[in-house]
Amino acid sequence: MYVDDIVKDNKLIHVTDTLVLHIDTISSFEKLIPFICGPFTRLTIHGGDIKLDQLKRLMRDTVRKVEITAQIELKRDEYDDAVRLITQHVRGVGYVFNLESTPQLITKVKPAVESDFHAQDPRPDNCNKKQKRSQSTMTNFAPINNHRTCPEAEKEVRDQLYITDNKMVYEWASKKTFIFRIFKLFYWLYRWACDGFSLAPTSHSLLSVDEVIKMGRPIYVTETLVLHCRSIASFRRLIPHIWGPYTRIVIHGDNISRIQATPHH
Repeated sequence: MYVDDIVKDNKLIHVTDTLVLHIDTISSFEKLIPFICGPFTRLTIHGGDIKLDQLKRLMRDTVRKVEITAQIELKRDEYDDAVRLITQHVRGVGYVFNLESTPQLITKVKPAVESDFHAQDPRPDNCNKKQKRSQSTMTNFAPINNHRTCPEAEKEVRDQLYITDNKMVYEWASKKTFIFRIFKLFYWLYRWACDGFSLAPTSHSLLSVDEVIKMGRPIYVTETLVLHCRSIASFRRLIPHIWGPYTRIVIHGDNISRIQATPHH
């Protein structure tokens, strides 16, 4: 949804699971935030700049996992407050705060939690806080989303799935899908006989990125996931909707960021 459309409709947007924002300006955040409500548990913020006060208003008590690539605009006297916001957020098992922007803040967060947190992957450009045990607060400077549990309500289950944002690829794959289904029996026999051999996976279901977003339900993939996306932005839109214990993943296209390509354990 566009920010202007939300403001024009003048209705509250009730989010129950995942909220992903890609907004370029502080003024747009200010226009949008009053319309956001609901017990969402995942918050991802991309785009330009966001104020600390705006971030606080978005980080409801129900939010457990946060990822921020937008720049947090901070005044000199706000750094300590921002550090407290991050460290206090990680208050139990499953709470994650992944900060991939605002390097000045990262340098202040790391020393502040050094005595209680454990650094697993000390990269200078990434700060990921993750509660590990109740006795002492710990941290990992590692990719976000260590464990994903798919909501059972209204999930779409697919064994083998091909997803693309490219219209030409979609049309090509639509023609091929029928052929893929013909060979489904042989695919099952292959899986039973020689699972693990380096053979190209076969996709039996086809969706476009826009179709996935429009469905508004988790896509639960059990075996093979094939993605063909042209941009990092498409991957950002798609990834929050992908779930399941799939064992094969094939990624085609142009660009994907490191954090997007990192396995979620």
